[in-house]
Amino acid sequence: MRMKGQIRKWLTGVLSLAVCAGVFAGCGGNGNSVDNSEQEALRQQIAELQKENDALDAETERLQVENEKLSEEKEELETIKIIASSFTYSLREAYEKSVLDENALMCIAYYDLGSVQRAEGEDVVPVDFVPPSEQAPAEFGEETERFIKSAIYENNREVFEEGGGCTSKEEALQTIEIVKNLGEYNGSYVVTVKIDFILVGASVSPYFIGDILFINGGTGEFYVVLSPVKV
Repeated sequence: MRMKGQIRKWLTGVLSLAVCAGVFAGCGGNGNSVDNSEQEALRQQIAELQKENDALDAETERLQVENEKLSEEKEELETIKIIASSFTYSLREAYEKSVLDENALMCIAYYDLGSVQRAEGEDVVPVDFVPPSEQAPAEFGEETERFIKSAIYENNREVFEEGGGCTSKEEALQTIEIVKNLGEYNGSYVVTVKIDFILVGASVSPYFIGDILFINGGTGEFYVVLSPVKV
């Protein structure tokens, strides 16, 4: 009996130790489990915040692009507004009527010919001149091009109807090609154009407006100045 009691006591001790070990192990395991859960929750929060941040970055970029596009559209609408009510002149007329000044002529020569030359007595000498970067011509959009062509047509309707035999505005616009945009000067736009039925000298020939050298390159192009000013 005494032996049995000792064995039972020993077994009870072992079981108690096992239970305690299990309890402590369970406590430690639960602690790790809690820590892991918190870390996982934190990781998920960080991932969600990162996703939100990425979405905000993408939206900011989209809005910047949209804003730039709206600015360009606004600028083009302002250009169209001017051109829609413009009068057309030749380059010489525009200079002689003070629509364009000599600085504008030098810019136009530079953008069209790549350099500026001036008459000095009987000589032609190069001018050390480069227009400021902000003066550089921008490309026209399709709508602006149409308004330029429309302004040319409206100001020269008889030429298109009698000289070109055009029976409608649309037919007339089809004959006009905008070759180059040479810039905007005090609200006046300068372009070179070709018109199907207007033949410009086929030979290369230099000429002067003021003292600035221009060249008829024999390409059939000629200058048109569109200005809101009637002179």
